[in-house]
Amino acid sequence: MTNTETVLMYGLYAFGYATSLAAFIMTSMVWLRVLVVVSSACYAIYYFGFPAEPLWLDVVTELILVLVNAAMLALIVISSLTERFEDTEQFLYDSEFPDLSRRNFRALLKKGTWCNIRPGFQFTTRGEPVEYLYYLLKGEVAAELPESTTLARQEGTVIGEISFRTGGPASARVTATQPCLVMRWPQHELRALCGGNDDIRRSVNDFVSSHMAQKLAGPGTTAPGIAL
Repeated sequence: MTNTETVLMYGLYAFGYATSLAAFIMTSMVWLRVLVVVSSACYAIYYFGFPAEPLWLDVVTELILVLVNAAMLALIVISSLTERFEDTEQFLYDSEFPDLSRRNFRALLKKGTWCNIRPGFQFTTRGEPVEYLYYLLKGEVAAELPESTTLARQEGTVIGEISFRTGGPASARVTATQPCLVMRWPQHELRALCGGNDDIRRSVNDFVSSHMAQKLAGPGTTAPGIAL
């Protein structure tokens, strides 16, 4: 084996080791498996080509790791393509989380609950802690602000986003004025989910930020400078 080939084989081993280390810090199962496939493939090539005689036991075990993780990746892809959502779930996915994988969106849904709300239900009370983050799919709510202003909020609004972002109390009293259908997430569980999955964290942060920006700048039923 020439010096150039030796350097290449050592470089291959080093790359396999680096990707193996990277796999251990991945929070995404997809990326973890991708990196294990790459790492094990590098090791298999190294054990086959570098020693004077191929180390067949190491080659075979690394190839088994490649095959197992490739098969699991295929199952993840198939599952993400074939999973079907209910109409309400599909609407929420398409309108608010289109960049999130269907698998991660399913994990997000599992932390939440669809709730039918009667008129008069109070979602938040100004100055008090907020237990949930709400997404209003159907119905209408009224937001009573500190300056005695009441604003109507209709479908597509989010309730409790400032509390979710800051951890502070509610900035307005929000009450259902019509029968409502909402998705609600316990804030502490949603924060924990975001802490363990970077893709979900980015998507939820974008979701919260976009609704805060709409309320701060939007016309009509949304008053400038006010978020719920």
